[in-house]
Amino acid sequence: MLTYVFTKDKNEGADEAAKMYRRNLVMFSNLNKIQINKNDRIVLLMGGTHTAFFMDFFKKEPKI
Repeated sequence: MLTYVFTKDKNEGADEAAKMYRRNLVMFSNLNKIQINKNDRIVLLMGGTHTAFFMDFFKKEPKI
């Protein structure tokens, strides 16, 4: 857990976690820009960390 990584008076781990979360949000935003219809299929290849975030995002996305 990155939130446990820190030095005195700094929160380096939390800063890195925030960068990763932002990256996932940008990736998901880009995915939502793709014009699709109900007959389209999309295949996403990604690692486990991205997959965990995307599974949460997909649960809340009516388009997907």
